[in-house]
Amino acid sequence: MRCVATLLLLAVSAIASGCTSDEDKIRHVVQDYNAAVGDGDGTKACAFLTKRGREIVHALALEELLSDRTSGCESTIDALGDFKEGSEIKELESAKIGDVRIRGTAAKAELRSAEGLATAQLKQQDGEWRVDYPPGFE
Repeated sequence: MRCVATLLLLAVSAIASGCTSDEDKIRHVVQDYNAAVGDGDGTKACAFLTKRGREIVHALALEELLSDRTSGCESTIDALGDFKEGSEIKELESAKIGDVRIRGTAAKAELRSAEGLATAQLKQQDGEWRVDYPPGFE
């Protein structure tokens, strides 16, 4: 009888862990991306971005005249703390995620931080949610 109960518990656990909603996945991606940015971990942060997202991050370096110190998304994230907008973007690490709206393979997640409101736009690629327009880059 004990074995049956244990097996039943394991089966329910396995089913429940495989049933993560898209909203939960989006929240998780945005939280992990924000944490990586806050930690200055460009490699990890850029792994959560689409190609467009990485281009947007690197464009910030060009806008902030950091192009001599950055060569792409990863090095831009690493250098964020060196300028005003970077410190504001790093504040997103402690942001609270509010509404998440999903439309097909696109989604938006609203964030609230000490700096105010921001929106992350996401796209689903190969079954995974990725940040397509990073929060704080508006």
